[in-house]
Amino acid sequence: MYDRPDAEFIDDSAATWVTAVYKLLADDPGSGGDEGALTRPHIEHALRAAYLRDRVDATDATAAAHLVAADPHGDRAYADSLLAALPASQGEVDAGVEALRAVTPATLAGYIGPRTTIDPAGITRLLGGLQLRFGAIPAIAANTVSPAYAFAPAFPTECLALIPVAYSAVASAAVSLSRYSVSAAQFQVHNPSTTTVAGWYLAIGR
Repeated sequence: MYDRPDAEFIDDSAATWVTAVYKLLADDPGSGGDEGALTRPHIEHALRAAYLRDRVDATDATAAAHLVAADPHGDRAYADSLLAALPASQGEVDAGVEALRAVTPATLAGYIGPRTTIDPAGITRLLGGLQLRFGAIPAIAANTVSPAYAFAPAFPTECLALIPVAYSAVASAAVSLSRYSVSAAQFQVHNPSTTTVAGWYLAIGR
């Protein structure tokens, strides 16, 4: 590489993108220096290279910050704002036709309740507005229809099914209970057995 003790180097600190690099003409004088025709294309290429270097450095810095950012595009914040603004109501979940509402874990838990607990009335709330109920059936004399037992509270619309299950203190006794009547507010069961029978019921309604 040619280098002389008194060599000077191009100052590229004022980096800029030179739109058009000068092309030497056939009759340009062969002079160097800051203003020389031979030097001008080299200076302009050097300024272009410095400009590209600065752009790459800036891009690298932006990319590094992007990689460690928790939400670089603001997508999470935007999504959170949508969910906060558009939670599905119980009625919208029941209808099942609204496409622009969000069922979040929080709204779902508020709708059906915690999965591991049942409310004091013995109600487990299901999707679609269904409710699952269970409870005790007091002792009923042999071959007798029970009094009316109230659902507390009543089903909002109707009881779709009632399943009574009998038990007896006499281990060898063949016992059963059958549904006698049922409405949204109450039910009766029949004990066709020859002994007094108590039991449990499971009901589903809406």
